[in-house]
Amino acid sequence: MERVTLTRRAFVGSAGFLLLLRRFPRPLVEAAFAQPQPLRFFDEHGAAVVTEATARLIPGPEDDPDEAGHPGAREAGVVHYIDLMLTAFDDDPPLIYAGGAWSDRRGGAENEMAKFVPLAPWEERAWRRKLSRLRRRYRAGIVALDRAAGGDFTAIPPERRDTILASKAQAAFRRLLFEHSIEGMYAVPEYGGNRGLVGWTEIGYAGDVAPTGWPDEAMAAPVADPAPPGVELPFPARVSDERKPVRELQSHSIRELQAFLDAAMPLLARGRRRA
Repeated sequence: MERVTLTRRAFVGSAGFLLLLRRFPRPLVEAAFAQPQPLRFFDEHGAAVVTEATARLIPGPEDDPDEAGHPGAREAGVVHYIDLMLTAFDDDPPLIYAGGAWSDRRGGAENEMAKFVPLAPWEERAWRRKLSRLRRRYRAGIVALDRAAGGDFTAIPPERRDTILASKAQAAFRRLLFEHSIEGMYAVPEYGGNRGLVGWTEIGYAGDVAPTGWPDEAMAAPVADPAPPGVELPFPARVSDERKPVRELQSHSIRELQAFLDAAMPLLARGRRRA
């Protein structure tokens, strides 16, 4: 430990700065002072492999120039989501079910979601078995990716990583990585991912809005959701028009369903006769 000396002038200046911080939005201040999260399950290399693999599944601006301005798994801190999940029982209560009823993101006095819920005995047994299997799968998956890369998955070009991840040999681990990448990208940040709410911001999701909720003017405002240019909707355009009366949309859906059944029933009957 190194002794730190703080002069009176420095203290007074710092105190003034702290008062100034109160005028900034809380998320901005927290992001500015956020420290890198320490890893609990992965070692440095394992974390790097998982980071690079998940970044190929949900790329961000650092991984693909076309994603400029669009965060991916790397920016959301997906590796930390996975790391916390795999070591959930290092904490008491374990980091399995975030509490509530709400956070402090929309007017709550404190972040109650950060207080995790104790597990029932049967829940604890089930989760310990599940996480034990997942830890084994991650250890084996990291080794397999390194082996397929000729020694170090993080040292090969991105195109080669894509080829390895897309291979049949990596299909099971790829599905696991993608499932956890989606969770870490869009889950509440108390689970370790969705850093800075980048996942919610990217998809235009407001997140947990309790206890403030939605004011009447926000509920009454129309929300346009047109199809992107050049994209053909998989259903008639009039169904996507939110201005159509609900009754009309329902009747259209019923007619479509009836047409489908009329076409399908003879085929089902023939299949039943063959059986």
